[in-house]
Amino acid sequence: MAYTNMTREKLDSPLEWTVCLSKTDCIVLRPKIKEMLFVTRKQFERLKNIYESGKSTEEQVKSYEKTKHRHDTLSTALMAMDNIIREQL
Repeated sequence: MAYTNMTREKLDSPLEWTVCLSKTDCIVLRPKIKEMLFVTRKQFERLKNIYESGKSTEEQVKSYEKTKHRHDTLSTALMAMDNIIREQL
């Protein structure tokens, strides 16, 4: 069994969670996570352009921050899964 730890830094007190996945679980889940990351990356880039232009509304800023957090979380999860898949048991 492989373990990955991630800490959410957006909270006042860090929330740490552990995901226990086997190599097989990672192989099965990886394509879906990768697909979710692809969609989130497109949304993030669109919102980032609006945000950086300085013409974003308050709602767009909130959406940008939420999408950035989702993008970072999915990226970290995908990297952790890749590490687990590469591990030699």
